[in-house]
Amino acid sequence: MIVPLMLKDPRFCRLLPLWEGLFNKIGIEPCYVLVLRSLEEVASSLCRRNGMPVNKAVLLYLTYLLDAERNTPKYQNVVVRYEALLQDWILELAELDLAFDLQVGELSPAVVEQVTQFLLPSLKHFNVAPDKQADSSSVSARLAQRLYNAFEASSHQIDRELDDIQVVFEMHLASPEPWLTEPVQFLRLKQEITRPGRFDKVKFRLTH
Repeated sequence: MIVPLMLKDPRFCRLLPLWEGLFNKIGIEPCYVLVLRSLEEVASSLCRRNGMPVNKAVLLYLTYLLDAERNTPKYQNVVVRYEALLQDWILELAELDLAFDLQVGELSPAVVEQVTQFLLPSLKHFNVAPDKQADSSSVSARLAQRLYNAFEASSHQIDRELDDIQVVFEMHLASPEPWLTEPVQFLRLKQEITRPGRFDKVKFRLTH
């Protein structure tokens, strides 16, 4: 009997090349659920909970989603909207069951009640906060919105769109603009964005 093993960690998208070796060694065939949440809500959550500057939150949003897209295509993966999960988790579970052949079976009333209480829509604390929204005039924010739309779409052109966003983002990171908004945190943010992942080869130049 095959027993599903479920792991949750937002850093999987960045560390997946490391995990792949372990999965292969112990014979695990992974499937991935990519939970998609809007840029504004993620930025609001990071700002309120971690005191993170908005522009830094936007850059991390882009980096994590692009890494998730890059590292999971060769495996089964399904995109689930965070709002849809809260609104009707049973429907979302049924779709995951169909996609991954999880053989969930019929859920007991006790399980349904427990999960429903855990996923109450009213517990969604980080809605869009107008005073914490990312500046839509910035290149990072516009790219993040394009990325969200690409993940949300179901089109044969999605790969081309994601590739284009990746190229533009790498060029953006190599320019001064992303770093000038938070100069005090320039070096730390640069290290976080470029360690380890797709942007290892991006060259940064800081001119005085």
